[in-house]
Amino acid sequence: MEFYNYARRAGKFFVMLVYPGEDHGAREKPNQLDYHRRVLEWFGHFLKDDPAPAWITQGVTVLEREKQVTRESK
Repeated sequence: MEFYNYARRAGKFFVMLVYPGEDHGAREKPNQLDYHRRVLEWFGHFLKDDPAPAWITQGVTVLEREKQVTRESK
C-alpha cells in the first residue's frame, strides 16, 4: 500500500490489484484466474500494443470490484 501511495504521489502510472479476503497472494481460484487474465492484458497492452482494457485506463474502485467478485462467484 505504501509503494502504491508513493507512486501515485510521484505522478507515476500505477495499478494495484486487491482481492477481498486475500493478503499478499491470491489463494482463491477465481482470484487466481482474474489475476492471470489481468497480467496477460497488462503485458499485451504495454508490450504488444493491444488496446488497453477499461480496468487499466479507468480503474475500478474497491467497492465496484467486490460487487464484481460477488456476482462472478454465484
